[in-house]
Amino acid sequence: MNDTKGGESLDGLKSTDCGLEHKALTPDFPPVLSNRFPPACRVRKTDEYSSVFAFRRSIRGRYFVLHYRPGVELARLGFVVARKLARQAVTRNLLKRLAREHFRHIRATLPAHDMALRLAQKVDGATRAQLREDIASLFARLPR
Repeated sequence: MNDTKGGESLDGLKSTDCGLEHKALTPDFPPVLSNRFPPACRVRKTDEYSSVFAFRRSIRGRYFVLHYRPGVELARLGFVVARKLARQAVTRNLLKRLAREHFRHIRATLPAHDMALRLAQKVDGATRAQLREDIASLFARLPR
């Protein structure tokens, strides 16, 4: 159990707004960063999504469109996966899981933008590798 006291947990981890946890193993090693996807890194509210779409900047891939707008201090991500394009909940959840996983690993290298990843085309017949490739190429083409 991690009881917290003054912003620091009892096991020596310190948390920041975006869930990066630092713990120095020894003085010789740098701190270890966590790859969590905390609430601070998510676009959640309708107004936040509206502001991203209203900014009208986007990058189009084969299956997805990445809408973005400059944020304040950190990269945040939200998802729009319409039932019309992915009928089964299993498929919609898979798409979100793949995007979330890629975002978690590259979050530290991304600029401070609010982003909304939107499914733009049916994914019938697409492999997971093709979907991952499309997601990775969109984040790679994001202006710094």
